[in-house]
Amino acid sequence: MAFGLLLLRSTPMVLSAAAVQFDYSQYLFLRSFLDLPADLEQKNGAAPPESRSQVNTVLGHFIHRQFPAGLSAILTLYPLTWVVAGANLALGHPASRLAALLGLDGDGGLGIAPAARRLYIAGLVCSVGHMLFGPRALDLMQTIGALGGKAGKDTETPEKKHDNLHLLQTWLQLHLTRTFLADVPGWLCFTGAFLLSVARSG
Repeated sequence: MAFGLLLLRSTPMVLSAAAVQFDYSQYLFLRSFLDLPADLEQKNGAAPPESRSQVNTVLGHFIHRQFPAGLSAILTLYPLTWVVAGANLALGHPASRLAALLGLDGDGGLGIAPAARRLYIAGLVCSVGHMLFGPRALDLMQTIGALGGKAGKDTETPEKKHDNLHLLQTWLQLHLTRTFLADVPGWLCFTGAFLLSVARSG
């Protein structure tokens, strides 16, 4: 398999692996905020309301600074995955005029085995599926990062509207759900598609 074709076939797998790693990093770093109030109470003797209030303030400032950069990464990573996965499907189609024009159709090497093609499609669907969770996740993060205390649509009681730790816990549950329903399956599908493509070319 030529290097350019290898790069084309493997890029969706690599990008989706980066998405899963990004998911894990977000969970790893944000989850620790939920334990901070107990740590403050244990080490500094702070009262529970005081320690929670301190962490809520720090968390709000952290998300206010960090979230825009994270959102930019997401809005780059996922659309790029869609474009490259779509390119694999378009160029790998037996009737692809572009592949024929380039002399790379049929035995030339761009054709995709039916099983690999189905996996590329499934991976693409999973990657797009990540965005179905976007509106709710975005509202939660914007609420946490709104230093003026913006009321979010996903809060349940007036007392919890400005409780950033409660909102973060809700976001983390949503985050785990979309990770295991969309991102991990997408990565596995793209990996399977790549391996089948390599096996076919070999």
